[in-house]
Amino acid sequence: MRERQDGYLNAWIFGAACPSTGQTEFLVATETGLEFMQIFIDQLSKKLEKNAHAILVLDNASWHTSPKLSIPKNISLHFLPPYSPELNPIENLWKYIKENFLCNKFFKGIDEILSAGANACKKITKEMIKSVCARNYEQSC
Repeated sequence: MRERQDGYLNAWIFGAACPSTGQTEFLVATETGLEFMQIFIDQLSKKLEKNAHAILVLDNASWHTSPKLSIPKNISLHFLPPYSPELNPIENLWKYIKENFLCNKFFKGIDEILSAGANACKKITKEMIKSVCARNYEQSC
């Protein structure tokens, strides 16, 4: 008997990356939404060095903009204009992770999917972040 695919299982990676230092923080989750966004922001806040402040560049997903989201004092949110993912350095990282670690693979279940996401995040080095997420926003006149 042949196996067939009856549906899809997904996982999402919440992440923050500093293009200048290469530091990262990731959360691999079974869902998106306010609950996981709060977990990620709290996790990031605790990992920041004392007196450090993170600015998260985000799109306008409902779980990013919810007034129910409790933002720690050491994190600020910066929202991009609609339909402009190319302005967010982390978008290049998501593409890199998919192309190099996750595409064209078969996973037997959600545990394997979550594990693959976590393993992909572990393979990301500071040098990769500095290269893949680098942006030059200066305008030339």
